[in-house]
Amino acid sequence: GSIKIRVQTLEGVQVEKISWFKNNQAYSAVFGEDAYEIKELEKGTYQVVVVDSEGCTTSSEAIEITEPLPLIIKDISLEMVNCFDDHTATATAVPQGGIPPYHYTWKNEQGIALTPSSKKIENLKAGRYALILRDASGSTAMAQQEFTITQPEKPLALATTNTLNNHCFGEENGSIEVGITGGTPPYQYHWSNGETTQKISNLKAGSYTLEVVDAKSCMLRQSFTIAQPDPLSLDKKLT
Repeated sequence: GSIKIRVQTLEGVQVEKISWFKNNQAYSAVFGEDAYEIKELEKGTYQVVVVDSEGCTTSSEAIEITEPLPLIIKDISLEMVNCFDDHTATATAVPQGGIPPYHYTWKNEQGIALTPSSKKIENLKAGRYALILRDASGSTAMAQQEFTITQPEKPLALATTNTLNNHCFGEENGSIEVGITGGTPPYQYHWSNGETTQKISNLKAGSYTLEVVDAKSCMLRQSFTIAQPDPLSLDKKLT
């Protein structure tokens, strides 16, 4: 810390002596321009006494120099990757102590520094990362913390399909049943014919599209076809 004073005197009166005290003990008694400021102060209670050329004395109120709390990373708030192999995660640092403003250095698991060097970093993929935090003190003090960004174990995918075609032309007895894996259950099913179940039945021949949405809003889209045989033909033969 540091303390700097400004002394006003009457015309013709000069400052003769400036004495500094720390915790009621003499700290320094100096003259000249250097006496108006003391630097690199440790924690403590300081007071200054000024004597002018007329022998008059004045003193300051007690001045408290405090030490900042130790610099730490109190927390790193994480938003994980929602969909497999996306780059959508974020990390937000919560610094504490030290002397603001803070300087943030984010690094990936290869040790490469990432941008921006700000409190929050975005567009992260799954993996291990580290934050190095420094403050404005200019000292070598720093805090470091590692963290992990996770994602669903597997991508949202179509695992099984059971399709039943119509046996006769014009029937509406077809069906489609699907099995979904990966992503984050539970799943929502949205069929092009308006159905919202895992299995749809009573289908006529044609194309059907399924959109599956998981609990993290990841989406899978797949099309299916229900077939039917050609219509029976009757050849008439006259004799």
